[in-house]
Amino acid sequence: MENTILSNNPVELDNTKSNLLSKIVYFVKFMLKILVNFCLIVLFLLTCFVALVFVDDEINKARGIDVPPIVSAYVIVSPSMTPTIKVQDAVLVFRSSNYQVGDIITFRSTDSRYSGYTITHRINDVITANNGKVMYITKGDNNSIPDSAPVYQENIYGKVALKIPYLGFIQNVLFNPVVLFLILLIPSIIFVTYNIVLYFKTIKQNNKEELNENVENLLDNETNSNIIDEKKEEIEIL
Repeated sequence: MENTILSNNPVELDNTKSNLLSKIVYFVKFMLKILVNFCLIVLFLLTCFVALVFVDDEINKARGIDVPPIVSAYVIVSPSMTPTIKVQDAVLVFRSSNYQVGDIITFRSTDSRYSGYTITHRINDVITANNGKVMYITKGDNNSIPDSAPVYQENIYGKVALKIPYLGFIQNVLFNPVVLFLILLIPSIIFVTYNIVLYFKTIKQNNKEELNENVENLLDNETNSNIIDEKKEEIEIL
């Protein structure tokens, strides 16, 4: 059986602790950097999104046109479009004037059961009424029958262009006061802890340097004292 020799050298133990601390600090800095960059990207995209909607809305107001926003986002709360779009997925909807069978659209429902609700379903059929008005028959991918009420052009917000999985879940988590508090608290604790450790590490390093300097001075003094004693002996001999 082999014996494991544990080093009792304080210098080696100190170096091990220092390396471990350096790795932890590097990892924390790396994760914080990723988090900051992610937040900056999200903030930039949100700024572009808001600017686009604002400019488009102002142009339409100036022209006297009442249309939905050029782009809007919605969180799905019903499983009617599963598995294509799941609950808590977010959809990005762009305004359009051309809708065809197979398109997924977001619209304001006129169904007596869901009147005024915002719904995202797929166009199942397109019908032209006697007065020339176009009606869209919609159906959820997870539903067995089409929606009972047709959808008119003026009730459509737009066509689904992008699906972002679980964004609604992330939104709910981030807007939870407890989670939001922890998100703000944890980085603060890490930052304060890191600076405290760095402070004591600096003090320890300064004490070591001061001790080494005192030892060197002491050795220099002893050397000088020996030289003086030797000179004195030479003078006495002479």
